Amino acid sequence: MSDGSHRLRRHEMQLGQERSNRLRPIVGPRLSDQARRFGPREKEDPRSSQLDLRIPGEASLMRSLKASILRAADCNSTVLVIGESGTGKELVARSIHDFGQRQREPFLAINCGALTESLLESELFGHVKGAFTGASSYKKGMFESAGKGTIFLDEFGEMSSSMQVRLLRVLQEHKVRPVGSEESKEINFNARVVVATNRDLKREVAAGRFRQDLYYRVNVFSIRSPALRDRLDDIPLLIDVLRFRSAPPATELLMARKR
Repeated sequence: MSDGSHRLRRHEMQLGQERSNRLRPIVGPRLSDQARRFGPREKEDPRSSQLDLRIPGEASLMRSLKASILRAADCNSTVLVIGESGTGKELVARSIHDFGQRQREPFLAINCGALTESLLESELFGHVKGAFTGASSYKKGMFESAGKGTIFLDEFGEMSSSMQVRLLRVLQEHKVRPVGSEESKEINFNARVVVATNRDLKREVAAGRFRQDLYYRVNVFSIRSPALRDRLDDIPLLIDVLRFRSAPPATELLMARKR
């Protein structure tokens, strides 16, 4: 990573710590009360308190979710995050990255359903000069740029059949070939891959719309992000957290009073 990237990453971590410190007085007592109702955690991970501040919730489904995040953070397997739109799948993926050994490496995210097939191919795998009209220079793809970090493929279930074939080979071989390059120019990559979808991929496979071999390739470690309706006990806690996050910092309140 460049010096600029390191500074940006340190700044992000500092801001995250400051937000955590501000939230702790609000979230902490709530979580303690919730824990008394639902029972203590079986084995307390030292990272759990930080994850609680990032993803508030002590309903049983949320406790299971956060335990899965920490387990996924400790391994290098491909992860499949399943959940409806708006359930925080990217936050789950980002937490897997931030609480694991890759936290100081890049986290690169892309929405597979928002791009055309040719543009998605170029973004993921890169392209060489002259590969297509407008390709005036070599461009690194996400798999090359991520280094030893994490690549997050959102809306993974929206990929076309031909892109599924290409991605399957990439995940099998751990090599990418930039668009327009010769097969001998394949590049090894070390990034971890996390994918997310709001589709039922088992049904998609059964209907012939998604490749079974790719499904098994990405479904090494699966995590389900629950909808709010499935964890109604967390609503009071979430109200407190949202109220606190939307309030101006104490320093701003003091300055306003002095005016």
